[in-house]
Amino acid sequence: MVLPDKTMIGFRLVSQKESAISLRVQAIFDTLARARIMIAERGPSLTGTDEKFSVTERAYQIVRAKILAGDMQPGRFFTERKLAEDLSTSRTPLRTALTRLTSEGLLERAANGTVAVRQLPLEELLQIMVIRRQLESEAAALTALKSATGSTDALIAETRTLIAAPDVDLESFWLYDDKVHECIAQGSGMQVLADLIRNMRDKSRMCHMVHLEPDFLAQAEEHMAILTAIRDRDASAAREAMILHIDHVRNRFVKWFTGG
Repeated sequence: MVLPDKTMIGFRLVSQKESAISLRVQAIFDTLARARIMIAERGPSLTGTDEKFSVTERAYQIVRAKILAGDMQPGRFFTERKLAEDLSTSRTPLRTALTRLTSEGLLERAANGTVAVRQLPLEELLQIMVIRRQLESEAAALTALKSATGSTDALIAETRTLIAAPDVDLESFWLYDDKVHECIAQGSGMQVLADLIRNMRDKSRMCHMVHLEPDFLAQAEEHMAILTAIRDRDASAAREAMILHIDHVRNRFVKWFTGG
C-alpha cells in the first residue's frame, strides 16, 4: 500500500517530522488490519468518582482489575451468577462487562456459558510484544514532539526515587508503570493508538502474573531513558529507548516462561 507523502486521512500534520511518524503509525495500523487483529473499542478510563460511571462500567473495571491483579486465575471457569454474587451486582450489567472483556481477549466463554480468564500461549505473547514494540515506540516519538514543557517532570522525579530505592511491592510498581506507559500513549495525541497500546499491555500483563521477578531497577532505568528523551524533545532517542525497553520486557517474558 502506497501512502501519500504529505497527507493522511484522520491525522492533522503539524510538522514534517510528525508527518513522517504519523505515516509510520498508519502503516502499522494497515498491517494490523491485514492480520485481522480485532480490538474492541474501549470505553473511558476509570478516572474521577464512581458516580460518573454506570453500573456496567464499574463492573467492567472491577473484573478487569481482578484479572490483571491475578485474583481471577487463568483457565479457571466461573459462572455469571457466582461472579455477580461476589461483586454484589446484577447479572445484566455484568454480562455486558464480560462480553466486552471477551471481545478484548481477556476472557473466553465456553459452550456451556461459563467464562474463564484466557491462558495466552507464549507464541501469542511474542506476537503481542512485536505489536507493542511498533506501537509504543511511535507513541514515544510522537509524545516527544507534542508534549508540553515539564509534562514529564513528575514522572522523572518518581523514577529517580524508584531507582534509588527499587525494593517496592508489586502493586506500587505497577501503578507507577501504568502511569509511565499511559502518559506516553496519551501523549501521542492519538486515542486509537493509546487504546491499542492499553489493550496489548493488558494481555501481556495477564501472562506474567505468576512469573514476575521483584526486580524493578532495570525497568525504571529503561523508563528514565524514555522520559528524558521525551523531556528533551528528541523523538528519535525516545523511539529507540522505547524499542530497547520493549525488547528487554520481551526477553524477561521469555525467561519467565522458559524458567531460564
